[in-house]
Amino acid sequence: MVYLPSLGSKEAADKKADDLRRLGISDFFVIQDSSPLRFGISLGIFKTDEAAQKQVANLAKRGLTGAKVGSRNASSTKVAFQLRDLGGASKSAFDKIKADFPAQEVRSCH
Repeated sequence: MVYLPSLGSKEAADKKADDLRRLGISDFFVIQDSSPLRFGISLGIFKTDEAAQKQVANLAKRGLTGAKVGSRNASSTKVAFQLRDLGGASKSAFDKIKADFPAQEVRSCH
């Protein structure tokens, strides 16, 4: 992934997006998930490090500095499930599955 690190706020990211457009760069998006890159700018996803490095060089030729290459991580590490009316055989099956995932949190949805 080629990206600009978080700019700290949506306003700062939007201002940087305007700067990118003035440089003639239109293939990007402001990252809005809850990752550490929130309010950073993605400048492309590439299959190889070589392709990503080539993109950084191309962006530099257009006047953009500060672009980085990094691994693309999932935007969320948390998943939640809500199970309703779980009883009898279903509850037993759930308890067996839950035993295989001891680090997971189970809580009531009251």
